[in-house]
Amino acid sequence: MFTAVIVACQIALPTDCLTIIDNRGPYETTARCEVRVIEMVTDLSAFWMKQKLGMAYRSIECVEGEVHVGTPT
Repeated sequence: MFTAVIVACQIALPTDCLTIIDNRGPYETTARCEVRVIEMVTDLSAFWMKQKLGMAYRSIECVEGEVHVGTPT
């Protein structure tokens, strides 16, 4: 099982980062997880552009197993 996890940081303050964990998964295959990661990146990028938030992706990955809020990635 694989969970989609994204870490994004503010461009102006690179130490101010968010960890975004998909709440639809986990997925049985990495291929399905990767499709979900692309959906998440597309949606997040559109949202941040609309809000005029300068964000940069530090990590975009499918992590093996379930990942929960507060769990180190």
